[in-house]
Amino acid sequence: MKNKKINIVTGLCHKYDDCSKYPQLMQNKSNQRLFTYLKCTAVFFASSIRNNPNSRHILFTNLEKLPKIGKFDIEKLFFDLGVEIKFLPFTYRPPKKFSKNFTAAYYKLDIFRYLAKNTKEEEISMFFDSDCVWINSADKIIKEITKNRFQLYDCESSPPPNKKNLGTSRKDLLEIYKFIDINFPNKLPIYIGGEFLSGTKKIFMELFLEFDKVFKKCIRNYNKIPKFSKDSGLFDGDEYIMNFVYNKLNYVKNKRADKFIKRIWTLPFFNNTSENDFDLSVWHVLAEKEKGLSRLFKQVCKPNSLFWELPLGNQFAKYIGNYLGIPKTNFKKIFFDFFAYKVIGLKNRFGLID
Repeated sequence: MKNKKINIVTGLCHKYDDCSKYPQLMQNKSNQRLFTYLKCTAVFFASSIRNNPNSRHILFTNLEKLPKIGKFDIEKLFFDLGVEIKFLPFTYRPPKKFSKNFTAAYYKLDIFRYLAKNTKEEEISMFFDSDCVWINSADKIIKEITKNRFQLYDCESSPPPNKKNLGTSRKDLLEIYKFIDINFPNKLPIYIGGEFLSGTKKIFMELFLEFDKVFKKCIRNYNKIPKFSKDSGLFDGDEYIMNFVYNKLNYVKNKRADKFIKRIWTLPFFNNTSENDFDLSVWHVLAEKEKGLSRLFKQVCKPNSLFWELPLGNQFAKYIGNYLGIPKTNFKKIFFDFFAYKVIGLKNRFGLID
């Protein structure tokens, strides 16, 4: 029987005219990226259903019908897994001239509005980016939310004030936030990751109302707001506006989700994997969309694969880790990653899709 009080959700937003840059993706066409995110979404829900079989799983998308991946019917896969697919238009899309990076990330504001208005008071909703994978159950997260009403993820662990990240620092953000609202707290903002938010209906309503207000205000005054650099500004990613709200409302006091989720980098030149990662519930593997997650998708599609048959716990987590390079990359993964780069290079060159 489904636990109607726990909603585990993600979003799939696609615009065929989306020319935004997504630095973690090698594929450069919007229709190519769509299939990559479809595969990630399937792995996200399949891994959650294995670990949280009694939760309600919801995919929000602005596509009225999901395309097949080759001949594979992914809508049928979601139906068979019990994932609800809800059509939700993309209304919080920044104007093209305002945003060059991660435009589709703003779709989560539409999702937050839905959760604020269409869930019940006793329900707990957990939003994740689709390139996350579950290795353990949500029990610890639920226990924490039951005590504190919500959870946020401090992905940067409060870096030095002047350290630049994508063209801006915490000191820069404070100046911009004070420009937007003179009453913004006069202290360096804590940088909260956009890949995770969990809480009650009341939390989503409080946050959404503030998100909506500041989003519209920044649209109206965009030309007056200082830029990060010549080529980037406030709308290059949803996290800047979200962090304005989290810090203004002092929601950052509940940034405890690092006990359950981690932004894990598995690149040869940037790697923060650890044996301790197996104590977490969820891995956010940003660099694995076209590599490990894509290969895991093939196992999700096979009802008799080890993905579905291995016991939960350490065995399942180690199995997932082998595909993703956690805690260490093995030779097999290096070979398949290199092959993936070559294949994607050919797709880009000839405009091919899955």
